[in-house]
Amino acid sequence: MDDFTYDCWQKKQLAQQARHRKRGSKSRKCSLPSDSLTKKQWKERNGKTLSINLNQPTSWEIFKEVSKPTQEEYLNHLLAVYGANATSLAAMFHVQPLTIRRFIQANGLAVKFPVGHSMNAEQREAWCSFLKGEVKPAPTPVKLMEPHALTPEKNEIMSMKKVSLSFSGKINADMIANSLLQILGENAVGEVEITCQLCS
Repeated sequence: MDDFTYDCWQKKQLAQQARHRKRGSKSRKCSLPSDSLTKKQWKERNGKTLSINLNQPTSWEIFKEVSKPTQEEYLNHLLAVYGANATSLAAMFHVQPLTIRRFIQANGLAVKFPVGHSMNAEQREAWCSFLKGEVKPAPTPVKLMEPHALTPEKNEIMSMKKVSLSFSGKINADMIANSLLQILGENAVGEVEITCQLCS
Protein backbone atom coordinates (compact mmCIF):
# COMPACT_ATOMS: atom_id res chain seq x y z
CA MET A 1 0.00 0.00 0.00
CA ASP A 2 1.50 3.30 -1.07
CA ASP A 3 1.31 6.53 0.92
CA PHE A 4 -1.57 7.95 -1.10
CA THR A 5 -3.75 4.88 -0.67
CA TYR A 6 -2.95 4.74 3.05
CA ASP A 7 -3.88 8.40 3.50
CA CYS A 8 -7.26 7.86 1.78
CA TRP A 9 -7.96 4.80 3.93
CA GLN A 10 -7.13 6.71 7.12
CA LYS A 11 -9.45 9.61 6.21
CA LYS A 12 -12.25 7.16 5.47
CA GLN A 13 -11.84 5.56 8.88
CA LEU A 14 -11.96 8.95 10.62
CA ALA A 15 -15.13 9.88 8.69
CA GLN A 16 -16.88 6.66 9.77
CA GLN A 17 -15.89 7.23 13.41
CA ALA A 18 -17.23 10.81 13.31
CA ARG A 19 -20.56 9.58 11.93
CA HIS A 20 -21.22 7.40 14.99
CA ARG A 21 -19.82 9.79 17.59
CA LYS A 22 -22.26 10.97 20.38
CA ARG A 23 -22.47 14.71 20.72
CA GLY A 24 -24.22 16.65 23.50
CA SER A 25 -26.75 15.22 25.92
CA LYS A 26 -28.02 11.74 25.25
CA SER A 27 -31.52 12.80 26.43
CA ARG A 28 -31.63 15.72 23.98
CA LYS A 29 -32.85 17.91 26.91
CA CYS A 30 -31.54 21.41 27.55
CA SER A 31 -31.44 21.97 31.30
CA LEU A 32 -31.25 25.31 33.11
CA PRO A 33 -29.72 26.16 36.50
CA SER A 34 -33.20 27.04 37.80
CA ASP A 35 -34.45 23.47 37.19
CA SER A 36 -32.79 22.29 40.38
CA LEU A 37 -34.26 25.02 42.64
CA THR A 38 -36.50 23.99 45.52
CA LYS A 39 -39.94 25.52 46.18
CA LYS A 40 -38.47 27.70 48.94
CA GLN A 41 -35.67 28.91 46.66
CA TRP A 42 -38.22 29.76 43.94
CA LYS A 43 -40.21 31.93 46.41
CA GLU A 44 -37.03 33.71 47.51
CA ARG A 45 -36.08 34.25 43.87
CA ASN A 46 -39.47 35.78 43.01
CA GLY A 47 -39.45 38.12 46.00
CA LYS A 48 -42.10 38.57 48.69
CA THR A 49 -45.75 39.02 47.79
CA LEU A 50 -47.80 41.53 49.79
CA SER A 51 -51.57 41.67 50.04
CA ILE A 52 -54.14 43.47 52.19
CA ASN A 53 -57.46 42.11 53.43
CA LEU A 54 -60.05 44.90 53.34
CA ASN A 55 -61.69 43.54 56.49
CA GLN A 56 -58.53 43.27 58.56
CA PRO A 57 -56.16 45.91 59.98
CA THR A 58 -52.66 46.09 58.54
CA SER A 59 -49.36 47.68 59.49
CA TRP A 60 -48.02 50.97 58.16
CA GLU A 61 -44.98 49.21 56.69
CA ILE A 62 -47.06 46.79 54.62
CA PHE A 63 -49.52 49.50 53.58
CA LYS A 64 -46.72 51.66 52.15
CA GLU A 65 -45.35 48.79 50.03
CA VAL A 66 -48.57 47.74 48.26
CA SER A 67 -49.65 49.34 44.99
CA LYS A 68 -51.35 52.73 44.78
CA PRO A 69 -54.74 51.31 43.64
CA THR A 70 -54.68 48.90 46.59
CA GLN A 71 -53.91 51.74 49.01
CA GLU A 72 -56.81 53.81 47.64
CA GLU A 73 -59.22 50.86 47.76
CA TYR A 74 -58.24 50.01 51.34
CA LEU A 75 -58.57 53.55 52.71
CA ASN A 76 -61.80 54.34 50.85
CA HIS A 77 -63.28 51.07 52.11
CA LEU A 78 -62.50 52.04 55.72
CA LEU A 79 -63.90 55.53 55.16
CA ALA A 80 -67.14 54.27 53.61
CA VAL A 81 -67.84 51.37 55.99
CA TYR A 82 -66.47 52.59 59.32
CA GLY A 83 -66.42 56.35 58.81
CA ALA A 84 -62.68 56.37 59.54
CA ASN A 85 -60.71 59.61 59.44
CA ALA A 86 -57.04 60.57 59.65
CA THR A 87 -57.05 60.25 63.45
CA SER A 88 -58.58 56.77 63.58
CA LEU A 89 -56.35 55.54 60.73
CA ALA A 90 -53.29 56.93 62.51
CA ALA A 91 -54.26 54.98 65.62
CA MET A 92 -54.43 51.78 63.56
CA PHE A 93 -51.12 52.43 61.77
CA HIS A 94 -49.42 53.69 64.99
CA VAL A 95 -48.37 56.94 63.32
CA GLN A 96 -49.41 60.59 63.56
CA PRO A 97 -52.52 61.88 61.68
CA LEU A 98 -50.31 64.38 59.86
CA THR A 99 -48.24 61.46 58.53
CA ILE A 100 -51.38 59.97 56.98
CA ARG A 101 -52.39 63.27 55.33
CA ARG A 102 -48.88 63.95 54.00
CA PHE A 103 -48.60 60.43 52.56
CA ILE A 104 -51.94 60.75 50.76
CA GLN A 105 -50.99 64.15 49.35
CA ALA A 106 -47.44 63.17 48.38
CA ASN A 107 -48.58 60.03 46.53
CA GLY A 108 -51.65 61.61 44.94
CA LEU A 109 -54.11 59.10 46.42
CA ALA A 110 -57.78 59.65 45.57
CA VAL A 111 -58.80 59.74 49.23
CA LYS A 112 -60.62 62.66 50.89
CA PHE A 113 -61.64 62.98 54.52
CA PRO A 114 -65.07 64.64 54.90
CA VAL A 115 -64.93 67.82 56.96
CA GLY A 116 -66.67 67.68 60.34
CA HIS A 117 -67.55 63.97 60.10
CA SER A 118 -67.25 61.59 63.04
CA MET A 119 -68.19 57.95 63.57
CA ASN A 120 -71.65 57.10 64.83
CA ALA A 121 -72.16 54.60 67.65
CA GLU A 122 -72.54 51.62 65.32
CA GLN A 123 -69.42 52.52 63.33
CA ARG A 124 -67.39 53.16 66.49
CA GLU A 125 -68.26 49.75 67.90
CA ALA A 126 -67.51 48.04 64.59
CA TRP A 127 -64.20 49.94 64.30
CA CYS A 128 -63.06 48.74 67.74
CA SER A 129 -63.87 45.16 66.74
CA PHE A 130 -62.05 45.68 63.44
CA LEU A 131 -58.88 46.84 65.22
CA LYS A 132 -59.03 43.80 67.52
CA GLY A 133 -59.31 41.49 64.52
CA GLU A 134 -62.76 40.29 65.52
CA VAL A 135 -65.05 39.28 62.66
CA LYS A 136 -68.38 41.08 63.01
CA PRO A 137 -70.95 42.31 60.49
CA ALA A 138 -69.83 45.65 59.12
CA PRO A 139 -72.11 48.62 59.72
CA THR A 140 -74.25 49.99 56.93
CA PRO A 141 -72.10 52.39 54.89
CA VAL A 142 -73.10 56.01 55.39
CA LYS A 143 -73.07 58.18 52.30
CA LEU A 144 -71.70 61.57 53.24
CA MET A 145 -73.09 64.58 51.44
CA GLU A 146 -71.22 67.79 50.84
CA PRO A 147 -72.76 70.97 52.32
CA HIS A 148 -73.58 72.42 48.87
CA ALA A 149 -75.42 69.21 47.89
CA LEU A 150 -77.92 69.35 50.76
CA THR A 151 -81.49 70.24 49.78
CA PRO A 152 -84.35 71.23 52.11
CA GLU A 153 -87.78 69.62 52.10
CA LYS A 154 -89.22 72.27 49.75
CA ASN A 155 -86.83 71.12 47.01
CA GLU A 156 -85.22 74.54 46.96
CA ILE A 157 -81.49 74.50 46.30
CA MET A 158 -79.58 75.42 49.45
CA SER A 159 -76.39 77.40 49.02
CA MET A 160 -73.77 78.20 51.62
CA LYS A 161 -73.65 81.92 52.45
CA LYS A 162 -71.31 82.17 55.41
CA VAL A 163 -68.64 79.99 57.03
CA SER A 164 -67.03 80.42 60.45
CA LEU A 165 -63.80 78.66 61.37
CA SER A 166 -61.92 78.76 64.66
CA PHE A 167 -58.32 77.64 65.21
CA SER A 168 -56.14 77.63 68.32
CA GLY A 169 -52.46 76.98 68.86
CA LYS A 170 -49.48 77.92 66.75
CA ILE A 171 -50.67 79.79 63.66
CA ASN A 172 -50.34 77.73 60.49
CA ALA A 173 -51.36 79.70 57.40
CA ASP A 174 -51.26 76.63 55.15
CA MET A 175 -53.69 74.75 57.37
CA ILE A 176 -56.12 77.69 57.38
CA ALA A 177 -55.94 78.06 53.59
CA ASN A 178 -56.37 74.31 53.00
CA SER A 179 -59.40 74.21 55.31
CA LEU A 180 -61.06 77.06 53.42
CA LEU A 181 -60.33 75.49 50.04
CA GLN A 182 -61.66 72.12 51.14
CA ILE A 183 -64.95 73.64 52.36
CA LEU A 184 -65.53 76.37 49.77
CA GLY A 185 -63.81 74.88 46.74
CA GLU A 186 -61.31 76.51 44.41
CA ASN A 187 -63.96 78.37 42.36
CA ALA A 188 -65.74 80.07 45.27
CA VAL A 189 -66.27 83.84 45.00
CA GLY A 190 -66.85 86.10 48.00
CA GLU A 191 -65.27 88.20 50.73
CA VAL A 192 -62.91 86.86 53.38
CA GLU A 193 -62.36 88.66 56.65
CA ILE A 194 -59.67 87.39 59.02
CA THR A 195 -59.54 88.36 62.69
CA CYS A 196 -56.75 87.07 64.92
CA GLN A 197 -56.85 87.05 68.69
CA LEU A 198 -53.32 86.49 69.93
CA CYS A 199 -52.59 84.86 73.28
CA SER A 200 -50.49 86.96 75.66
